[in-house]
Amino acid sequence: MADYIRKFPDEDYLQAVQELARRAKATDPLHQGFLEKIIFDPFEGPRDNFFALNWRDRQIRDICKELDSKLSPNSPSRKQIADILNGQQFQAMIAEGLEGATLRMPSRLSREGYDPLFRDKHAGASEKQQRQVILDLQKAWNAACALTLAMDGEKDMSKTVDAWKAAINAGQNVMSLQPPASEKEQQALGQFFYKSVFLQYSNLSPVIHQPDSLYVRVSEKLASLTEKKEFTPLIETILSFFHTMAQPDSYLNEEALYLHSEPTRQKIRKERLSCDPDES
Repeated sequence: MADYIRKFPDEDYLQAVQELARRAKATDPLHQGFLEKIIFDPFEGPRDNFFALNWRDRQIRDICKELDSKLSPNSPSRKQIADILNGQQFQAMIAEGLEGATLRMPSRLSREGYDPLFRDKHAGASEKQQRQVILDLQKAWNAACALTLAMDGEKDMSKTVDAWKAAINAGQNVMSLQPPASEKEQQALGQFFYKSVFLQYSNLSPVIHQPDSLYVRVSEKLASLTEKKEFTPLIETILSFFHTMAQPDSYLNEEALYLHSEPTRQKIRKERLSCDPDES
């Protein structure tokens, strides 16, 4: 039964867990084990990130607190609950995705359901202002790549390093952006960031397999320089750029990964909607 419930579509799964958490008896070890199996065991597959992804949602937080009050004091799941509530499991999920790990993100609940703790946060800059910051990054990335490809020995290294430092600065500006006032604007900015910048430099992008892409050409150029110590400052600066862009607390990285995982999410949803109880 636990395995079958874990196959529910996200909205049905949430309702089921909410009801089970409410009805479970704190003194019954069978109830505790059943809850743990539904939510935390095993830590594989697409379901396990549902609570982590939606850690700001009021329903999710209420369920976690309800569960925490009913699990035994020595239950390892209590640590998981704490990591969900403080956002650590969410950031770990995003970090793994940015590193290229197989990412199976479940459905994301609307911002309308946010806990007041997060709903009252100050909104970021307007959509227009944030688009310009993203465009500045796109321009800086293109300029740094162009100088890297045009390098003719060590004499060009100083200006190329400066170009990558400018790209790092532009990247820091993008990574520090906060979500705008509306959810619609947030999603629009995520789409814009994903298509105009993220897919240009991310190792999740198809461009890494395209010989003529800017990403591949720059990578090949760098590979030819790695054996020469005089180019170490350049290589370190470029690596710093990629490190800058891999911030797990950036809402734009969350948006980009959510968009990138959409095909997998739809495939999983289709499988869940068609699952047969007798096969569970």
